[in-house]
Amino acid sequence: MKSNSKEKILKLLQKKDFSVEELSRKLTLSKQIIHRHLNDLIGKGLIGKKGKAPRVKYFYLGENFESRIKESREFFEEKFLKKFKTLKNDF
Repeated sequence: MKSNSKEKILKLLQKKDFSVEELSRKLTLSKQIIHRHLNDLIGKGLIGKKGKAPRVKYFYLGENFESRIKESREFFEEKFLKKFKTLKNDF
């Protein structure tokens, strides 16, 4: 990972969850650059995201990896599978 900005983002996410806007303000970088870095970090399996726009938060997948995956899965099941079942029942 070459980018100093990505390293800063990763260090911040190790402490707490952040949104794009929060990271943008804290690091004084554009939201577009933050998005690009976050997508790269997600692709590398270093961070995850939870929530629904505009309240998406990004988090570090370090020591608490298993609990974070469970949290993300529960969020997905709660929000999306319920909607899918509702839509399915409508047909």
